[in-house]
Amino acid sequence: MPKAIERLDQALEIQRQIGDEQGEASQLGNLGIAHMQLGDLPKAIQFYEQALEISRQIGDRQNECKRLGDLGNAYLILGELPRAIEHLGQALEIAGRIGNKRDECTQLCNLGAVYIQLGELPEAIEHLNQALEIARRIGGVDMEASALGNLGIAYTALERYEDALACLTLASSIFVTIGSPDVETIRAATGALREKLGQGEFDKVEAKVKERLEEVNRGSEGNDGARG
Repeated sequence: MPKAIERLDQALEIQRQIGDEQGEASQLGNLGIAHMQLGDLPKAIQFYEQALEISRQIGDRQNECKRLGDLGNAYLILGELPRAIEHLGQALEIAGRIGNKRDECTQLCNLGAVYIQLGELPEAIEHLNQALEIARRIGGVDMEASALGNLGIAYTALERYEDALACLTLASSIFVTIGSPDVETIRAATGALREKLGQGEFDKVEAKVKERLEEVNRGSEGNDGARG
């Protein structure tokens, strides 16, 4: 990763030398992502904010949206939830205005995750259901799985266990199909649900969910978690 950062620093310097502000903002954003992956969140935020400032100055709404989303995620990880909501909400508004459905879906899903942490579960479910609807409409299976996984966590907290397991099961299936490591997060959430219910009660809920999902697969109208 240090070598990658070194290359990004070199690319940033080139963009500055040739006066390519959009390229400069892009490289600053990439540096933010690199430091985010290293766990250096203050440094990542510093680069994101620089990229955001330039994007706003040149009227690049697409990258403004991305950097706001990046900042929101960084603040979410830091536990600064009001700031996370502020930045993700701005990103969501821009995504809607410019018609970028994938970014709109991403920000809705991220906001859902923030509201789960805040314990504002109805608000979380509202955002996640909107994300799920968009993801299915545009064929974004990775985002569909993310929304379903977060819905599973929210429904677990609400003690809507059948809905929770239905969402977690669907999310796990998608993540396995696309080879995403995020399946481990879903497995952990499913394990937590099993522990909360006890094996006997979990088996009863699982049997109901299997029957429910089989009905959906046969073309029946899905409900709640299966619908999102």
